[in-house]
Amino acid sequence: MFESFAYLAVVIAILQFCFFFAVHVVVWRLKASTEPRLKVMTKIAIITFFMGGVAANSEMVGATASSILLISLPVFVCLFVCYLHLYVGILKSVSLRIVGDLCQKPNFSEQTNIILLNFSPTDMVQNRLDLLEKNGWLVQGDAGYICQTKTRRLAALNIFMKKLYNLRDTG
Repeated sequence: MFESFAYLAVVIAILQFCFFFAVHVVVWRLKASTEPRLKVMTKIAIITFFMGGVAANSEMVGATASSILLISLPVFVCLFVCYLHLYVGILKSVSLRIVGDLCQKPNFSEQTNIILLNFSPTDMVQNRLDLLEKNGWLVQGDAGYICQTKTRRLAALNIFMKKLYNLRDTG
């Protein structure tokens, strides 16, 4: 009994995730939010997860919605975290942007100077500085940018992790 119920809960979690994916794509295509993307994605994930659990209520599977949610939650969260990594990688990866642009060229190639014009390092750094300032991680002062306390803590953790994994160049 439990094995078939657990199997069913996994199937429901996969269906919940598919529903989340569809809603996320539709929401982003209709209206890109000004809220941080992770915040919007998390809201959509929570809503779609619970809607899926309620939709698969006891009438359908002979179990309570709470027991379905309890068993399907780890599977759904795992799928969500994997999707989040994929989404952020696609969203933020300069390497993927460069390769994507090259793949749209007639011979799948472009001269280096043209690539450098399309991907200005100055613009990329300035965009990141603007974003860090907007989100309260940096403050612009007379002498340049100043790290907030939370930024220093995060940077210290990042430096520690880089040393732990013996990484030299990241980001």
